[in-house]
Amino acid sequence: MLPKQKVAGSNPVSRSTPIGGFAPAILLFKPHNLEKILRGEKTQTRRTWMRRRANPGSVHACVSRLFGPARARVRITRVWQEPWDAISEGDARAEGFESSEEFLASFRAINPDVAPGRQVFVVEFVLVERGAS
Repeated sequence: MLPKQKVAGSNPVSRSTPIGGFAPAILLFKPHNLEKILRGEKTQTRRTWMRRRANPGSVHACVSRLFGPARARVRITRVWQEPWDAISEGDARAEGFESSEEFLASFRAINPDVAPGRQVFVVEFVLVERGAS
């Protein structure tokens, strides 16, 4: 890992941080879900964000741990909100699962405290780069 350097008026950042001290946009994924992205099996993700953190056209690095290397970059194509437990079979497949039941079980395991019907952000994306760092 590169040593930290101080950018005037900001928190310490790595030397790879763009000029101005702004960190690149990232999406954090479990390793098995990141592998699905790399294989082209996952093109959606649901997030329990309090506010929108991605916009269509933006490019995000995909990582499996904070401050870890980017394994891929994706371009956001669409963002909307819906209840997390109202996923269609087609959207469950876009999430990389065989069925909505399989997706719901996985989502509940990752987010055990999510209330039934809670609105989540659905982020749709396309893979634009593999092995990005």
